Amino acid sequence: MEVTSTNFEVIYSEFARHLGECEFYTIDLEMTGIKSKESWGDLLDEKYVKMKNAALLYNPIQYGISLFKRVHSDQCLFEVKTYNFYVYPHESMNSTNITLEHGAIAFNKTYHMNFQKWIYEGVHYLDKESYTKLKEKFDRNHEKENSGSEEELTLNRQGDVDFFKTTLERIDTIAMKAGESSCRTEVPGANGFMRKYIYEYVKKNRSDLACCTEMRKVNDREERILVLYRFSSNEEKAKFDQQIKEKKLSALEAKQGFRRIFKLMAKSKKPLIGHNLLYDLLFTFGHFHFLPAKL
Repeated sequence: MEVTSTNFEVIYSEFARHLGECEFYTIDLEMTGIKSKESWGDLLDEKYVKMKNAALLYNPIQYGISLFKRVHSDQCLFEVKTYNFYVYPHESMNSTNITLEHGAIAFNKTYHMNFQKWIYEGVHYLDKESYTKLKEKFDRNHEKENSGSEEELTLNRQGDVDFFKTTLERIDTIAMKAGESSCRTEVPGANGFMRKYIYEYVKKNRSDLACCTEMRKVNDREERILVLYRFSSNEEKAKFDQQIKEKKLSALEAKQGFRRIFKLMAKSKKPLIGHNLLYDLLFTFGHFHFLPAKL
């Protein structure tokens, strides 16, 4: 089964279930290159460093995984499910350079590799360090939001002042709807600066309101829309705030992409089988987790 960014989330749960049921699994990677400067006379530590550097220089293109489930406990008969993931580094990776080695690209071209699909539909991934930095940033921002230590913004442009005045009228309108359990109104046209300014204003001055950014499809394009909510009770607002936090955390987790598959494989502790596997393992750990500087 071919897996890209368009069907990854659907396949993820299915893969997790089948991985849990399998007896062992195999992997095979296609890369943009594996050329290194290793020689027959290298000591083990020297060989590792050279192969590690090659694994970090080049990129995985496809990550194939076959799951083997025994059909009958008393027979050597297996049901096999194969997943072929196109994988492409997330822009948040510490190193997002794509390096191509002519021989590897020629080999993949011979076997009809779909480079267009790799670039445009590859499942994004992060390594451990990149994910850790994003998570730390998420935690810092969440702490600032709760402590109110955000830097105070100032409106200097007349256009921004006028826009905020119009938004205040919207805020007053929904605030007067006290008889309703809750209500919402959209604030179209707010740029990133104005969304942040309005968000800070609401947080500091209107405890009965909350705002968030939602995605809307406008003329076949995804646009961010600021949405204001009014709540009839503190409990209702607290529930909403928790849902927003969980939504943001879920979006952060989703950025891991294929690294979530790697974590499933590691957690399963199922036997892994492969042919000429060393480079496959180095690419796996180097791009989805981390590799030590030396053995």
